[in-house]
Amino acid sequence: MPVIVLVAATVRSAYSIGVELFRNRSYKRRFGLCLVLVPLVLTACGSTVPLSQQRTAGGVISDPTAQGGAQAGADPLSGGTVPGDVAGGAPGVGPGVSGSGGSAVAGSNGGAQANPGGTTATAIGAAGSGFGWDSKNIYIGVPTADDFNKVVKAAGANFNNGDVHADIDAIVKDINSRGGVLGRKIVIAYHDAATTQYSSNPSVVAQSMCSYFTQDRPVVAVINGSPQLEAQGNFHTCLEKKQVTLLSLSSTVYSSNDYTKLGPHLFSIISLSTDVLVPAFVGALKRQGFFSGWDTTLGAPGKAPVKVGLLLPDDTAGRYVGKLFKATLARAGQQPPVEYYYPPAGSGTQSQSEVLAFTSAKVTHVLNLPPVELEIALFQRQAEQQHYRPRYGFTSFDLPLTVEENAVVAPPAQQVGSMGIGWLPLNDTNASHDAGLMPGGKRCFATLKAGGQSFDSSSRRAAFSGAALCDGLYLLRDALIQAKRFTGDDLLRAMSVVGPRFAPAVTFGSRLSGENHGIAGYYTDQRYDSACSCFTYVGGRHAFSAAGR
Repeated sequence: MPVIVLVAATVRSAYSIGVELFRNRSYKRRFGLCLVLVPLVLTACGSTVPLSQQRTAGGVISDPTAQGGAQAGADPLSGGTVPGDVAGGAPGVGPGVSGSGGSAVAGSNGGAQANPGGTTATAIGAAGSGFGWDSKNIYIGVPTADDFNKVVKAAGANFNNGDVHADIDAIVKDINSRGGVLGRKIVIAYHDAATTQYSSNPSVVAQSMCSYFTQDRPVVAVINGSPQLEAQGNFHTCLEKKQVTLLSLSSTVYSSNDYTKLGPHLFSIISLSTDVLVPAFVGALKRQGFFSGWDTTLGAPGKAPVKVGLLLPDDTAGRYVGKLFKATLARAGQQPPVEYYYPPAGSGTQSQSEVLAFTSAKVTHVLNLPPVELEIALFQRQAEQQHYRPRYGFTSFDLPLTVEENAVVAPPAQQVGSMGIGWLPLNDTNASHDAGLMPGGKRCFATLKAGGQSFDSSSRRAAFSGAALCDGLYLLRDALIQAKRFTGDDLLRAMSVVGPRFAPAVTFGSRLSGENHGIAGYYTDQRYDSACSCFTYVGGRHAFSAAGR
């Protein structure tokens, strides 16, 4: 069974879709009934075996260099491309080939810069061993949920993250075949928990994961794709105590203050600060003409005055985002919005109440962020049943491609008129409307292909996961080389140097810096096209800015 990192959406997002599909198909088996009754709190359906007694992938440290992959000395940057039906056939601007004896470090022009002395150089000031490294290896932790794809498939959802374990093996094989990092090999320490445990006992899982990565197998960094873990304060506190760098591959949203409070050793690969995202989002909607009259019965332009409704989780992050939205909407000339805060579990049980509240208040335009557990998709299903079709604003966090592929849950009629922004191409559109390879795409997909990982138009979710993992591992590699040491504070200083020039594979470009701990720096306007029943990009690239331009 493949090892699965939870990337791009939460476990509960897929469960929520699966629940609705089960309802629609009238499945009556015990598993299906259990999902319907307790879609999020899965203790009654899942394992009751304590985490300490479960088989885990992290029980034995595996050296990915023992797996198949690129041959030693081979340079996948110089040949091989991602299949055209994933990249949209557009040529990529990939990193160049590193010079003789040097390591590939992404440059500001998308090319590679030679690392003087090469990766085999002795680390200046680095002791023979320390927390998370020894004289031969540097250890990186990866929380996993081996059963994720199987469980989601059984739930009936069209959602597959691919074989992420094989992705990681391919990338690490490439790094180690080039000399590793300052003479040491990268070794991945996996630690697993069941999908049901992530949903029912996230705090327990978070403590178990952190204890493993700080005590049983100390690591210099953790690459995590589970929002359930990142929602737990003990996960951050525990890692920070040991200055373990956390590279987030989840769609968890953080405020600028969160990066300081939960960090500072916290960096996001696909997410970004809400203090930057919300102003850019509202500014883009205004630029696109989103705030115009709308008929909520026909789901089409109309004469009803604009009334914005905010659909947000009832937690600290949701309330903070609500304040940001209200201030930003006011600056955009909009009246105070109607606010609805739902239980952060995001099970969709509030959908009927949400729709009734918005229809009663004559809400014409609906905004949400973050889209906890696809609450907006479940809202749309209920809204369609009530013949209520407002206009929606959306972002990459709404998982446009997943919504498009699961029309039974989120009816196409509900998407008409939708506008928003996207910065994660493989997550935002189908293959026919792909934006092409990102700056680091050529390097990433050539490396994955050399390791036996190829993707086509039906596996964009898996390709997205692979690209995010590439960015996390290559960014960490670059920072370790730049730092010439391996402690958390060394990495923290190095990130501000390598971040601005890093060439990502999962998004349009990096603006990561000492002040901004999220890679995503650019976005494209996006909207729903009724002609193809799909989401498409429109216009050019825009830099994320707190000014909202």
